Amino acid sequence: SRGSVGAPDGGGPSESKAPAEAPKPLHLRASIQRRTMRDFAGLVTVDAQTAAALLDFSFHLACGATDEAYKSVQQLRSRVVWESMARCCVKTRRLDVATKCLSQMGRAAAAAAVRKCTDKEPEAKLAQVAVHLGMLGEAAQLYRECGRADLYAALLSDACDWDGALAVAKSSDRINLKSIHHAHGQHLERIGDIAGAMRAFKEAGTWRTETPRLLRVQAARAGPDTSAAREAELAEFVEGSGDKEVRRWYAQLLESRRDLEGAARNYRLAEDWQALVRLSCISNDLHTAEQVAIESDDKAAAFELAKALEQAGRLREAVQYFGKAQRLRHALRLARSQGMENDLVGLALNSPPREMVRAAEFYEREVKQPNKAALLYHRSGQLHKAIEVCFRNDLFEPLKKVCEDLKPDTDPQVLARCAEFFRARGQQQKAVQLLAMAKRYDEALVLLEAATEQGLGGGMGSDEDLGQVADGSRRVQFDIQLEDETVERLTPEKGEMDAERRASLLMRLARVCKGQGLFALACKKYTQAGDKVRAMKALLKTGDTEKIVFFAGTARQPDIYVLAANFLQGLCWQSDPDLMKNIIAFYLKGRAFDKLALFYEDCAQVEVDEYRDYDKAVTALREAVKCVCKGMGVQLGPDQSLPAGLEHDERVASLRRKIETVERFVQAKRLQHSDPNEMVKVCMGLIEDPTAEQAIRLGDVFAELVGHCVSRKAFSEAYALLQKMTQRGIALSPHIDRPVLDMIASEMDVDIGDLLAGEGDQVPSGQRSARSRGGQPIEEDIEEEF
Repeated sequence: SRGSVGAPDGGGPSESKAPAEAPKPLHLRASIQRRTMRDFAGLVTVDAQTAAALLDFSFHLACGATDEAYKSVQQLRSRVVWESMARCCVKTRRLDVATKCLSQMGRAAAAAAVRKCTDKEPEAKLAQVAVHLGMLGEAAQLYRECGRADLYAALLSDACDWDGALAVAKSSDRINLKSIHHAHGQHLERIGDIAGAMRAFKEAGTWRTETPRLLRVQAARAGPDTSAAREAELAEFVEGSGDKEVRRWYAQLLESRRDLEGAARNYRLAEDWQALVRLSCISNDLHTAEQVAIESDDKAAAFELAKALEQAGRLREAVQYFGKAQRLRHALRLARSQGMENDLVGLALNSPPREMVRAAEFYEREVKQPNKAALLYHRSGQLHKAIEVCFRNDLFEPLKKVCEDLKPDTDPQVLARCAEFFRARGQQQKAVQLLAMAKRYDEALVLLEAATEQGLGGGMGSDEDLGQVADGSRRVQFDIQLEDETVERLTPEKGEMDAERRASLLMRLARVCKGQGLFALACKKYTQAGDKVRAMKALLKTGDTEKIVFFAGTARQPDIYVLAANFLQGLCWQSDPDLMKNIIAFYLKGRAFDKLALFYEDCAQVEVDEYRDYDKAVTALREAVKCVCKGMGVQLGPDQSLPAGLEHDERVASLRRKIETVERFVQAKRLQHSDPNEMVKVCMGLIEDPTAEQAIRLGDVFAELVGHCVSRKAFSEAYALLQKMTQRGIALSPHIDRPVLDMIASEMDVDIGDLLAGEGDQVPSGQRSARSRGGQPIEEDIEEEF
């Protein structure tokens, strides 16, 4: 009820009443509605104890205390309460509690389905619970959340929501799209929508089998009046499909109805040649069957025809068609039974190994043709049997082919026996290869040494003798040509025998390699035997500069350093600074100071002859002196002075004289402008010095004097110097420029040809070989005896 609103306290004496208020609209009136919380849906009428337990369960669940929540409701026995809690767990995404609720409800199938679910996503497992609780909307939502479009589409299919399932499959699960179309077709077939089912089967790609089945079922169910129409509809469908599988099915249907003519027509259109041949054979028309087999070239058709020909007693033709069908076991069976030896071997070679062995035994025992037996044993992988057949029948060529497939892990006794077989028949190359595989090193090396001696025209002798013929050994045809693979097989492994015997075998093998001109292999074997000096000498024969430098750097032996330096000095080191550095470094490492001194002398001579650089020549000669002193075990003084008693050494004295001569000429060239008279005096002294030509080119001295005379216009003196050069046999052109010669000839009114006459036979002064000293070669090998 509503009462009137009175006047405020402390009003006047008036007691009149205020007018009544108007009623409020409905939307402004306060109202209280009774709603059930989501966790208590369906539990409105429970008792107070159950309600308290449910409140505790909801509270602990919200706090994340799963164990406490389960304890709070553990005493409840109402299935309705547990089902309500399970639904609550699905909505709150608590899978662990939901499985406990299912077990309390007694829903064993649902609990087992959740337990066996192999999906990794917890939402997918929770969706299983939702499905068993009838919460299809929640299950669909869970499948969408975890991105399992396949399970979502399957759920919609089970719910007969085919449009939704197909939409999901087209957008997110195309791998299962055809499966859903097929299931949709089966559903439509069950409800009697045959046209819709045929469309669904076509979308699923299963129309080749399902559509004819549907049509046949419809024809079987039709009455007598419509049966012919249904059969015509089926035939029309087959004709219109143009599919070979459908035609094959229809041909089989017609054959089952004894319509052989129609079946043959459809088999031909389906290109099922085997079935077509089978029909012809059933009709005893072997001629037509043979034509079909030949035209189609189909193996299955040939096999079908071969079986029919065998039954008809035409065995030779049956063997032929069994071979075309690659049914070789049947062909071999007939060939053996009919004694068709010529056809048998061709068939056996294309058959499995087991059949090859049976054919080989047939040739060995019954036909007595060991050649074919050995061939078949070989092809079947029975190498031991093939070898035995060759030994018993003295078959050379078959054994040679068999041995090509022998491996190092073959029985050594078999390998040695084969080697002896080939050796006795003069096949030394093959014998050595087999002995190497059998690890018969001594026997193989005996054969190799004998072949190498015969190829070289006598005994191999020592390594020195081999070195003299090795350069031409590659042009010799040896009975046994060594190959890299054979050489490696003849190399014993470390630990296979004692070190001394292994080294001896490697030395013998290296000598054979060197005798046959295989210097790189000889170097490798000498190195493995521990004789690096011989290895270097073999490597020098290859002429491979890069390998020689590398080997010398890694060998770290003085003799090898010297050998490498001697080889490099025989190359064009004048234009290659790296070669010059290696030569000097190797001589220093080998402590061959005498050879290094000779090399520095060569360097000085090259500077004089090629570049006319006498300053560098002096430097090189001084280095030569240092090397000679180092070789004697003494050191020069701080001022390059010689130790006491060394002045009388012939070698040092010769170098000092050369240095003094070169320094005199260098000093004379420097005095050309400052003191010409002194320069002329020094140069004339050098010309008169009989030993000067050993250090300098007299042509250069004459050239300095001629240039000085020309600069003073003293052409007569210059001409006299030219005549003196000619008398001494010194060529003019290498030392004096042609314009200067033309100027002198013009001023003296002489023919330039007279000055240059006979110059072709003359040698520039001072030019000597930088490779020898008094006819003695620089390259020297260390003496050795093998």
